Amino acid sequence: MPLRNTTSTYGSVAKTLHWASVLLVLAGWAIGTLGDALPRDGRASALYVHILAGLLVLAVLALRLIWWQVETPPTPEKAPLGTWALKMEIGRAHV
Repeated sequence: MPLRNTTSTYGSVAKTLHWASVLLVLAGWAIGTLGDALPRDGRASALYVHILAGLLVLAVLALRLIWWQVETPPTPEKAPLGTWALKMEIGRAHV
């Protein structure tokens, strides 16, 4: 798998940054949601990990934005119903 993006697929750097952000968000959410169920002596360390996960999400986001500026994304696939279907989907996502 190439490190950089190609015209048809994202590279391993973009995919790694994407999945790292997914895992960090899920970890922060899980710790934040289940933190009250932890014993009292473990809550402080869980809060520390929760805050650390949030800060790492910001760091990964910054790296993703830098990578997005440096690297060109793959060309989008053709929509089976034409360009209007893409515009409708984009419009529906912003409602």
